Amino acid sequence: MRGEIGAVSGMDEQKINVFHVCTKGLEDRLLFWDDDDYRFGIRIAAFSAFRHKVMIAAYCLMTNHVHFMVCADNRERVVCFLNDFKKEYSRYHCRRHGVPNVLKRVGSTIKQISDVSYIRNCIAYILRNPVEGGLVRDAGQYEWSSVNCYFSGNASLLYRPVSSLQVKEAKRMLHTHCNLSGSGFLFDGNYDIVPGSFVAGGFVESLFRNSREFFWNRVAKVDSAVMELELAFSGRIRYNDYELICRMENVVRERFNKTSVSQLDVNERCKMAGYLYRRMYAGASQIARVLGFDRKIIREILGLSGSLQAGKV
Repeated sequence: MRGEIGAVSGMDEQKINVFHVCTKGLEDRLLFWDDDDYRFGIRIAAFSAFRHKVMIAAYCLMTNHVHFMVCADNRERVVCFLNDFKKEYSRYHCRRHGVPNVLKRVGSTIKQISDVSYIRNCIAYILRNPVEGGLVRDAGQYEWSSVNCYFSGNASLLYRPVSSLQVKEAKRMLHTHCNLSGSGFLFDGNYDIVPGSFVAGGFVESLFRNSREFFWNRVAKVDSAVMELELAFSGRIRYNDYELICRMENVVRERFNKTSVSQLDVNERCKMAGYLYRRMYAGASQIARVLGFDRKIIREILGLSGSLQAGKV
């Protein structure tokens, strides 16, 4: 409840509101191609949040979509933050990769959350995304989320504050026209903004009762499939083929007690097609590709062009 959130955050309970922000996954291209893209995405998120007075509690940049958990005194600030992030990253992406408007017109969801337990689950879900996507085995191994901003001690002495730079120097070296005076940001030797200097680590630690064990236990055990359904994204997350295949492998082990999709019989593949369609929002063409079926057969299995219905998993 809001009063409880105010208590753990130390903020005015009349002003704090918590939101989960997610962009719709790109189906036909990558959003982040390499480390430079990810680093610039994090930098833009920090600047946009500072500019619009939004506090970032958690973030995760995936190959084709992004997640944020943010706090703000109203929804309008969150909308401005997200629009600014999408606009600035689209400009950068166009300059570097020649693809215009990569995020500018992409759908997104902003969902306000008020229950503390649910906020914990949502943060855990955000940080566990790379594990569910098959990118890492442990959430702590993923470099492009805020997962290591919590319970990690104070490393501020290792970095320089942005305030130590002249205004013009800061704008030139950090590649921004935003006046960062009073931001409290720190930067490293590559002039990258240090995530721990803009992520509200103390707020998140308080949400998890200042218990490292409680935090990691929730990240390890949160049911991502259930969270995706309960969050009810209007812009549903779409996975690229690689991410979908990685998630399929988890389903094969858990639901069919087999080690690979190739071991599934025809009936099991039909059930898998239904699961991918209902739970992961994959389209008929993508399901046909990853399962090795003809697209017309998949459409029949899913009931999109005939009377056959997908089997339940």
